[in-house]
Amino acid sequence: LVLGYWGIKGIAEPIRYILALLQFKYEEKTYTTPEEWAEDKQKLKTPFPNLPYLQDGDHVITESKAIQHYLCQKAQRLDLLGKNVEDTICLYQVMGVIDDARQPVSEGIREENHVEQLKKNIKEKISPKLQQLSDQLGEDEYLIGYLTLADLNLLFLLELIQKVESSVLEQFPNLKKLRERLVGLPHLAEYNKTERANRNFFMKV
Repeated sequence: LVLGYWGIKGIAEPIRYILALLQFKYEEKTYTTPEEWAEDKQKLKTPFPNLPYLQDGDHVITESKAIQHYLCQKAQRLDLLGKNVEDTICLYQVMGVIDDARQPVSEGIREENHVEQLKKNIKEKISPKLQQLSDQLGEDEYLIGYLTLADLNLLFLLELIQKVESSVLEQFPNLKKLRERLVGLPHLAEYNKTERANRNFFMKV
């Protein structure tokens, strides 16, 4: 397995969480310049060349959610995709909210004073979405009652908030506990001690 992406966490980080959790051995192809990626982009055997991508032998999968789904299928961990139709539907609704919550992050890092803008966006735009996710979680251990892709995608956002504006997480004790629960999972805890986990969230943060 080869994971191709920029030398940041970005939208590839939940994929790395899944690779670690499912104990896949993989290499990383790290791109440092647009020119380097443009050269490889033409060579990828896929009609949808993009970053991140996952290469598994002759197969190339792009789009982050498709990669996550593929890895769960490959590991035969279909429970991570929801144990029944109702749970799967709920999972993808929750992940839609997580994606909405992550959008102001992308907006914030484009600003010149990106750190302050990101802090502002977390407080004003992301917090309402965190409230929805907190309500969904309630007193359960995981977002739909058991560990799924939704939790691993949320973890990336919670880790970013913990770094940039940790006080916001204090308003959502159950989400804070969820973050602690996830980073404490054996294989994720091991991953977080590696060099792969020691990189910026985005180019500027």
